[in-house]
Amino acid sequence: MLNPELILEKVPAFAKSLEAKHAKKWKELVVKTALMMKEIGEKNFLNGDAIKSLRTPVLLGLADKDQMVTLDETVNVFRNLPDAAMYMLPNSKHQIESVNVEFLSKLILDFVINEQVEIHR
Repeated sequence: MLNPELILEKVPAFAKSLEAKHAKKWKELVVKTALMMKEIGEKNFLNGDAIKSLRTPVLLGLADKDQMVTLDETVNVFRNLPDAAMYMLPNSKHQIESVNVEFLSKLILDFVINEQVEIHR
């Protein structure tokens, strides 16, 4: 799914949107993103033990039309995190551009306030 040439061929509108956002470097970014995702999968950084050891409040989110991450995967991580909350965004896909930004902002702000999460800049 993260092959610049296939994106150009199969979903040219998406290729145009990537080019509009990232100029001529969009192909390089797609390739590097694919390599990063492959490494994450191979090295399994967030295995069960790592997830269970997290002691920071975590807010997990999932788009209801996400094709990259499943509900079962998200719920599994949620259940194994010691201090987690979870939400599902309605009428949204994996891409952040499809999200209702106002709704998402309220969810995040509510979590930060209620969990008294410290924000470091």
